[in-house]
Amino acid sequence: MEETNGMSRRKVLKLSVGTVGGGSAIIGNAAGSTDERTSTEIYNRALEILNETNNRDRFKNFLKNNGFRVESSSRKISFRDKTDTGGISTQQLYVRTMDAEITLSEYCRSPEYTFVDFSWGFDMGEMYQSGDKANDVIGIYYPYDSYNRIVGSQHGGEYVEAPGENDPSVGDLDTNGVAFEWNDKKHHNNVSDSSWPQLGSHCGLKLKKDNPSDPPEERIVIVDYKHSYRRYPVPTAAIESISISVGGLSVGFGANVQSWDANWEKSEKELEKHCVPRIGP
Repeated sequence: MEETNGMSRRKVLKLSVGTVGGGSAIIGNAAGSTDERTSTEIYNRALEILNETNNRDRFKNFLKNNGFRVESSSRKISFRDKTDTGGISTQQLYVRTMDAEITLSEYCRSPEYTFVDFSWGFDMGEMYQSGDKANDVIGIYYPYDSYNRIVGSQHGGEYVEAPGENDPSVGDLDTNGVAFEWNDKKHHNNVSDSSWPQLGSHCGLKLKKDNPSDPPEERIVIVDYKHSYRRYPVPTAAIESISISVGGLSVGFGANVQSWDANWEKSEKELEKHCVPRIGP
């Protein structure tokens, strides 16, 4: 990743425009309808806003004002150090809370598609010592055959790496989900505590409903977040394996890694029934 004046250049993997198909769990690129292309263009602009402002509300309001139904579920968790080495890691001494939100949205003119975004932030706090080796891993998956994943739609925000279709050298890809990696250590090293009340990012993908007439409560998306850090004071730590499937996220950590995980879940049951009239992109 390129760096300028010590700050990482923002990296946004935009969704492919015009991706349709059917009859399989992964849908390839094709010439989509005008409405479907428009929805992707609007969503890409919303992602740009999210990356520029780090403001979830502005991201969601932009979508709502441009013809999207949007529904989110957020949760804040607190956690403590779980080291078994007899000491307290510097990282865990200061981390207090994690605030995260899963958002499902669909364009009113092409409701057969669902856009998924997961955003998170760690409370910086006083003397916050953030990210540590190894990377954090975020798995987004759907436990039933409710969706088909759109090829190339996986996207990541600041310091998030999304796996490629042909060479997933980071994370993992499956017919039922995507696993992303967030380099929280590098992220923390390149931002100022005074300007960032939270350290976080986001990731997501685009899905096509397998059968739009199915009950919306049966269309469920789950996020599994695995936070990792070194077994203090060991200087190195690594991830040995990552896999995502219909059963969820699995991460194999090296012997020097400590970790904890948390889950978020959202169905389409609560998506707004009426669209806000489109104002324009």
